[in-house]
Amino acid sequence: MKEVDFRRATAAAPIGIVGAGIAGLVLALQLKGLGLPSIVFEARSRDSVIHEGAFLTLAPNAINGLRAVGLDARIAAAAIVSRGMEFLDERGIRLGFADQSYHAEEFGAPSVTIARGVLMRLLLTACEQAGIDVHFDSAIEELVDVGEHVQLVAGGNIKKVVWVAACDGLGSQTRRRIFPDFPTPRFTGLIGTGGIAMIDAVGSTDGVMRMVFGHVGFFGYLKRGDGPVYWFNSFPAEHPNSSGSTIARLRALHRADPSFVQAILAGIPEPVRDYPLFDMPVLPIWHRDKVVLVGDAAHAVGPHAGQGAAMAIEDAVTLAACMRATSSLEAGFRRFEALRRPRVETVAKVTARNRQQKRAATRVERWLRRLILPHVLPAGIKSIDALCAYRVELDPCLAMPASHSRIAA
Repeated sequence: MKEVDFRRATAAAPIGIVGAGIAGLVLALQLKGLGLPSIVFEARSRDSVIHEGAFLTLAPNAINGLRAVGLDARIAAAAIVSRGMEFLDERGIRLGFADQSYHAEEFGAPSVTIARGVLMRLLLTACEQAGIDVHFDSAIEELVDVGEHVQLVAGGNIKKVVWVAACDGLGSQTRRRIFPDFPTPRFTGLIGTGGIAMIDAVGSTDGVMRMVFGHVGFFGYLKRGDGPVYWFNSFPAEHPNSSGSTIARLRALHRADPSFVQAILAGIPEPVRDYPLFDMPVLPIWHRDKVVLVGDAAHAVGPHAGQGAAMAIEDAVTLAACMRATSSLEAGFRRFEALRRPRVETVAKVTARNRQQKRAATRVERWLRRLILPHVLPAGIKSIDALCAYRVELDPCLAMPASHSRIAA
């Protein structure tokens, strides 16, 4: 690749961001705060972006990362603050409790649960208020290097950009274009479901996510006051297309589990959305020429450690800081990858370990889990706390003041 001064090139064209998910929108906001213009292309409609998915966890490091774009307080205020996680066996007997009430004081931000649609609306609104162009229904049709710029054809329109951040998720089409020989996402053997529903049959959990290692599936729920129930489930499957969940199927999976699980499932309306759970094999490199992979496009880690969104946010803040510090694309991309790869690999290891606990277990394995989990849980909590303690907005490697890009006051 012929190296060009991309800062000079941005006088004539913006930076291209493919994907209006968490990584893409946070990156756009962060670049804006650094004085670097960008344009976002999203294959889905705006309505799909703000309605896809149910809810997610934002760990303290995710909220702290959002502080870099001035959205930490606003997003935390729209969420349910987590007081802890309670782990129960298939009989409903407590195996352990992970206290999270100290997170705000210890890590500078709480752990929270937020509806995905609420989070996406807040991010999109911030981008619109900042004057960032987000083009929906604009799948990338062509991506061609033309010297100092990249020519994108998206939604039938031709756009010229300086470099491209592929933030288009686990099934990234951009990754497939740039790295056609790279490994593809692999199915983890679990399928997830979940949603938000008004259910009066169970009481408030008072900020605690209650989770059950069931006979077949893993089930969790959270309820604040008389508000809705945030519930999720995962169950083993041989193939990712072994889905088609119905409430009747979920009730059958949990028929021998604690009664409150059935009470919740009894109040959930059809349809139920399935999402097979995948992770990403380790990729040899995250960038080529003028394109860099970001978030799940580079390293999907799964939902089992509550760090998926956090990794996307940290990536976005780190990439923007790396590109601010150099006029060389190659140097900026290399530094971004060098800073992020070790941390992502650590998160992936914790995630994989937690995932194993959610698989179906024999009677003997359930007995062993009841015996062992209470003793190993403290070590697991310690490993999660170590992930939460990182603060990307204060990372000295980035030399970036936490308040430098507060564009959404």
